[in-house]
Amino acid sequence: MALLVGVLTLVVQHSKDLTCPDNMFCSELLTEVLVCCEVMLHLRLPKMNHYPILITLCTDVVLSLALAVHPLPMALVTSQDFNRVLQRLNEALQVAIEADVPTSSPTTPFSKQWWSKDLHSKQKAVKQLSRELHRHQGDEGHDVHWLYQAARNNYTDHIHTTKCDHWNT
Repeated sequence: MALLVGVLTLVVQHSKDLTCPDNMFCSELLTEVLVCCEVMLHLRLPKMNHYPILITLCTDVVLSLALAVHPLPMALVTSQDFNRVLQRLNEALQVAIEADVPTSSPTTPFSKQWWSKDLHSKQKAVKQLSRELHRHQGDEGHDVHWLYQAARNNYTDHIHTTKCDHWNT
């Protein structure tokens, strides 16, 4: 937990008692760069029941070095000065991002790489037949009942074979 146990973060509106129902959890990666996590009691606005929580993270070394190459001026007088400083800041941020942020591969375990346009068209047909089935749900003799069942079974079988083909190749 990033926030210490027992730190008061909530004001109960009726009794005005202070309680601590909130827990601040963060990932292991974020824990490595976490400097401080504290409740800012003096920043609570009127009618707010929660106190603001300030999280301080350490600045990255790469970003600090990139900013040190072109020191920022103390005062910006003209719009050209502002644009120049903004460009330097954006370049420094881009250098830090490229150095530290890992690029994600387009293939994740959660993506449906096995999905195809054929499956999409079959899914669309099943949905359309499902809507039609709903319109004729009281009429047991209507053809849409067996058409929907056949299309749904064909669609689920096609999903199964597509997944098997994808994961076994």
